[in-house]
Amino acid sequence: MIQSICTLDWELVIPAAQALAMFLGVWVAWCGLQTWRAQLKGTREYELALAILRDAYKMRYAFAHFRSNLRNINVDLSREFAQERFDAETKDWDERSKVVFEALESLKVQALEAEVVFGDKEITECAEEFYKIYAKIWYVVKEHLRYKNPKFSGHYGEEMMIQHHRVLFRGEEEDPIEPQISALIVKIENHLKPYLQRK
Repeated sequence: MIQSICTLDWELVIPAAQALAMFLGVWVAWCGLQTWRAQLKGTREYELALAILRDAYKMRYAFAHFRSNLRNINVDLSREFAQERFDAETKDWDERSKVVFEALESLKVQALEAEVVFGDKEITECAEEFYKIYAKIWYVVKEHLRYKNPKFSGHYGEEMMIQHHRVLFRGEEEDPIEPQISALIVKIENHLKPYLQRK
């Protein structure tokens, strides 16, 4: 028996051992590659989720700035300078809207990437909702400015002014906009939570 073990056919054993070693090497390399891919995908998802969350918070800031009661209008408030005051207010609204529009465009780009990486449209739908809020406010801005225009002959009724102010300015009673923005931020945070907890 001892002699039969010693007289193994080494010509058969050596190629079998080499094949086994090669198979183990390929298997270890494949496992390493799969681990690297998973880490890379997890890192990419984490970075994208972080960028989206940053853009969502920028949206909150942009809307807060857009709807702030503080105005940067430095003109004489007398009646004879009504047109100048109106032009300054129009310019101020335009500048404020650019902040929201830029934040919205950035979020929309991230939302498209999220569709590819995450495989769903949740962020895209939230971006669309932010756009609807922006469009609603911008419509009310235009109406507000139409009534404030000194060349306009109509009357800016008190009830309409109250309704406009609820949309235009934060902190007004029965603010219809702020709860919508907060709900969208929470929705985005909840959707991104699994991607942010992986790292």
